[in-house]
Amino acid sequence: MNEVTKRDENIVASIVLRGDISGLNEQDKVAYYNGICESLGLNPLTRPFQYLRLNGKEVLYATKDATEQLRKINGVSVLDIETNVIEGVYIVKAKGQDKTGRTDTATGAVPINGMSGDKLANALMKAETKAKRRLTLSICGLGILDETELETIPDSAKQTVVEVVEQRALPNVEKGREEIYKLIERYEPIVAPEIIEVAKLDMEKAKSVNDMRAVYRSLKHQCEAVEREHVKIQTAESAQKAIMVETNDGFPDVTSDTEPYIDEGVEAAFDAPVEKRGDLF
Repeated sequence: MNEVTKRDENIVASIVLRGDISGLNEQDKVAYYNGICESLGLNPLTRPFQYLRLNGKEVLYATKDATEQLRKINGVSVLDIETNVIEGVYIVKAKGQDKTGRTDTATGAVPINGMSGDKLANALMKAETKAKRRLTLSICGLGILDETELETIPDSAKQTVVEVVEQRALPNVEKGREEIYKLIERYEPIVAPEIIEVAKLDMEKAKSVNDMRAVYRSLKHQCEAVEREHVKIQTAESAQKAIMVETNDGFPDVTSDTEPYIDEGVEAAFDAPVEKRGDLF
């Protein structure tokens, strides 16, 4: 049995037998993620799925990108929308059909008691969005959570993978301080000194591991935002330099190392005696 086969069996065992992918290593998680995207025809670079720690298990949930791509790929159309209000809950029932003719229905519901104006309008739209997304997942044969359903799950039962990673990477205050200094060392050349100073002050004020994690999270978010902007500027400057080596008509600039193009006939004309130049033009 080769290594790839063993890895595939590990993935299947973790998902089918335990419904949990937390036991997979990073390589297997990537293989599992890409495998799902490939089987559904989704682009993994758009992050159609995210990881969630739910009731002690690590599972996938579908994002907006997933449902939008699935609707296009499978030709899912909404045929009918029914709405109702029961005991202060606004309910939307969506019926749809895919390109094969298969039909399905799904429901989205939100509480609207005491709501008015924009808040009520947003709640009504959210219920319709829930219904359409759940319809898409159902008709495409995916029995997984949609991101619009996460808010209905108690916070005590869910945990984002980011939080899980933070807990593993920053188990105590001292480890948190160590990781923060690593961030500072890495990003100090491009980040404003004020950001670094604030992070150091907050780090000294931190009294618990959760405080330290909050400092780390905030600093990491700011540093990565600065880094993205830095990359954008460098990319723009590189593109500008590439444009400057050519003139507007697309020919090499005379300041470049490339020899300027001169028509042989014109060159011969100027090399000829003055009295014979007229015959060459």
